[in-house]
Amino acid sequence: MGAMYKRGAIELSMTTIIVIVIGITLLSLGLLWVRSTFQRISTLTESQFDNAQQIIDATPITDEKLSVPLEINIKVGETKGFRMYLNNDGSGSDSQFDIKLINNDNPVGVIVGIIGAKPDESKLFMVDEGRQKEIDGLVMAKNSAKPGSYTYNVLVNNGEYEEKGFVVIVSK
Repeated sequence: MGAMYKRGAIELSMTTIIVIVIGITLLSLGLLWVRSTFQRISTLTESQFDNAQQIIDATPITDEKLSVPLEINIKVGETKGFRMYLNNDGSGSDSQFDIKLINNDNPVGVIVGIIGAKPDESKLFMVDEGRQKEIDGLVMAKNSAKPGSYTYNVLVNNGEYEEKGFVVIVSK
């Protein structure tokens, strides 16, 4: 009879060990699932914050006559778009605005222009009083471009309505 009790004790401990192993396995799988879920949530959150920041950066914050980016960073061989905002505050004589980008430094291999106009040419925009116009520009740093900082001015109606400057920073 004493041998019988020992076998029952062994069966009970084997059952306990199996339950513990199954429990640890389920706990490990659960922790892996929770970790992967939080990693996906973290990635989604970061991408949404990045998207929101891009929208905030692209939205003009002021009611200035002309809003331009302060600086545009670009690498050699890249092409990048940028956006300017022209507001008609009614101080001009009409709704026509002639916009031109002036290159101050004559960099080799760096082209900056307004989309729809040839480089170094102006473009005419119609903006009703009290309205705002988005103006898309383009920066191209050819493979021959030298790294450095280059300044540009944006003239609206030859600077009579507004004039603003920005910097293009070319890096390798």
